[in-house]
Amino acid sequence: VQFTFGLSTDAIASVAFLTFIFYTGLIVADVELARRSRNNRRNEKKKDTLKRKPSRYYDVWSRIDTNNQCYEEMFSEPIRLGRLLRSPGNALSNAVYFFGALLILLSTF
Repeated sequence: VQFTFGLSTDAIASVAFLTFIFYTGLIVADVELARRSRNNRRNEKKKDTLKRKPSRYYDVWSRIDTNNQCYEEMFSEPIRLGRLLRSPGNALSNAVYFFGALLILLSTF
């Protein structure tokens, strides 16, 4: 990698560290947003709210969000609705590409 990109070991280590920090931040944000979402749903269930008449567009959007049949038939990883990382396997496997992109970007300077 050093010879191909013409970068020092320290530069490559820095890029690896930045990649690690970026993906760690994604995971932490995903877990935190999921926790907050669960708490919000619990609080909403506790409240006695008036029933609102749904708009005529509500059913269309709710069907689009929850219709995962095509996705589940094509791919083995189910999506996680309401999460930052809806497909964590796909998102986290891109760390290698992110690392390579940062190396290429750094080698142009």
